[in-house]
Amino acid sequence: MRARIILMAADGVSSAAISRQLQCNAHIVRKWRRRFSAEGIAGLNDEPRSGRPVTISQSLTRKVVMTACSKPPRGLSRWSIRTLARELGLPPARVARILRAYDLHPHCLRTFTFSPDPQFKEKLLEVVALYMQPPENAVVLCVDEKTGIQAL
Repeated sequence: MRARIILMAADGVSSAAISRQLQCNAHIVRKWRRRFSAEGIAGLNDEPRSGRPVTISQSLTRKVVMTACSKPPRGLSRWSIRTLARELGLPPARVARILRAYDLHPHCLRTFTFSPDPQFKEKLLEVVALYMQPPENAVVLCVDEKTGIQAL
């Protein structure tokens, strides 16, 4: 939004028109225009905020990362921020901050998803055997499932 404000201002658009078009308050537009004219591009960066900076120990970070990269508990197919937080006894915001810092997305797996089905292993072996050794004169079709829905 900051860059849009400056680009629109450079095109000669008034602060009131910018605030209407970007659906923000006029004082925000004036603030960023003023900071840009005083400091240039550096003026568009965030300034330090008040309060104590967040400190997360290396051991806690390692624990969150290792847990997020491990198999979830029985009954879950993948980790979410809430389930990780509950498992580790941490606030969800702290878990989310750590995952974001390491660009981890355990809820968006791009690999095989663990199934909570107790008979999953047997079913998996049947399907793999069908692909590896299909019955004679048979056609084996594969149909992808919808995201988040498992075929029963």
